Amino acid sequence: MDSVVRQTLPDWQLVLVANGADAATLRVAEQAAKAERRMEIFTEPAPGIAHALNTGLKFCRGEYVARLDADDTMPADRLALQARFLSENPAIGLVSGQVRFISHNAPGYDAYVEQINGWQTEEDILRYRFVESPVAHPSVMFRRSLIDTHGNYSTAAIPEDYELWMRWLTAGVRFAKIPEVVLDWYDSPGRLSRTHDNYARRAFDRVRMQHLLQALPPLLKGRPLWVCGGKYARKKAAWLNDNGMPVTGIVDLVPRRLNQFASLTYAELPPPGILFLLSMVSNRGGYRIVEKTLTGRGYRHDEDFLLAG
Repeated sequence: MDSVVRQTLPDWQLVLVANGADAATLRVAEQAAKAERRMEIFTEPAPGIAHALNTGLKFCRGEYVARLDADDTMPADRLALQARFLSENPAIGLVSGQVRFISHNAPGYDAYVEQINGWQTEEDILRYRFVESPVAHPSVMFRRSLIDTHGNYSTAAIPEDYELWMRWLTAGVRFAKIPEVVLDWYDSPGRLSRTHDNYARRAFDRVRMQHLLQALPPLLKGRPLWVCGGKYARKKAAWLNDNGMPVTGIVDLVPRRLNQFASLTYAELPPPGILFLLSMVSNRGGYRIVEKTLTGRGYRHDEDFLLAG
């Protein structure tokens, strides 16, 4: 709350949503709201962050909506920078920025933050959207009209932010990032994205695979689909096959004898233009190796191959 009050942009509304908050937390929020007319508190009895988010959106009156979790802070110029960017770039629907990661002895997310901080352009966001969520949820500011057009956060058992980004990107909403730091992202062992089933790998896969079913057909251009990866990738290939997206074969590091699919090694790949490749190498950083290998053989992003997690 203090980091919101310190914003250089004076025209803001802070919508606080109490969603299972304890009495001590509520007292802190209520005291702050009494002293600051731009703060408002609302209660959402249904448990879960997606329900809380949708309640908060209902009471947002501004043209732009910025996200911030209760345990995070933001630099004093964050709202001014992102609001100015959206005002000056009417074709962009969502803007993020650089994230400063602050961990409390909970390793793992630092690699993810380093990765998304490296995805700086609109082209990066589109290229790697199937690898991982390309923006940190509490780092974004977006146009309120996008909710009116495309609907609220999903309350299903999936990562609600990633599902929303994929829905918007599939609909053609343009994302951008500014080079400035917009979020101090605090990490702890108990955070929901570490502990809740909605953020497990298979939950992300459910979102990813549904949107791949929409993205792949126009890219294939009559070519057979081959999937790159190992054992877990073969399971995803079988899922695609069973859901109306035929997969011809698997590309792996070594020759395989597979019952359901044909098999190729990377060294055996034909010249570009004969087949389309979907990389489903799931270990973090593995997609970079596949990307380097394929581009080195003349394959082009989104023309000859697509990267996914």
